[in-house]
Amino acid sequence: NFFQNNVDDFLFELAGKTRDEDLNYLYLDTISRLRNKRDALKKIFVANFEHLCQDSTPCQSTMAIAIATDSAAIDKLLLSGNDDLEAAIAMKNIAEQAQRRYAGELSALHAATPVAQHQCLASVSPVLLCIAWKQAVDTLKLSVKAKFVVYKLFSKFVLDDLAPLYHGLLADVG
Repeated sequence: NFFQNNVDDFLFELAGKTRDEDLNYLYLDTISRLRNKRDALKKIFVANFEHLCQDSTPCQSTMAIAIATDSAAIDKLLLSGNDDLEAAIAMKNIAEQAQRRYAGELSALHAATPVAQHQCLASVSPVLLCIAWKQAVDTLKLSVKAKFVVYKLFSKFVLDDLAPLYHGLLADVG
């Protein structure tokens, strides 16, 4: 709910600031699509995330996780055109940036957690969150520009706030 409320407000603000009719339409259309598919998007995201958590191993790199968990989608992506490829690269870059941002926290969690629970740590990876989000957003059939906006909003309103989660987990483990 926090994410959706902030996204609506942020997109309305962007729409109000732009003088470009196409961008204005893009922002307002994205708000409408997100609102209409809010529950479905949430369910798909959670289902994707749970599936990725079950299939992940902690030593996989960002690209290895993407390939291992969604190889059919990547094959389709490589055949489908530049817009999809640009969107995938954009989300990959966001995931890698978040992974680097929280490398210290993730490393501390890894060191403090018993080896038997290391796979559980993979589930709190920004990479898995990004992959699950991208897969969920893909179901909305947005334009590539709208996807970029939604990905950046996910980064701003979800990924930028992971530090308290990691610190809380570290306090629980330690």
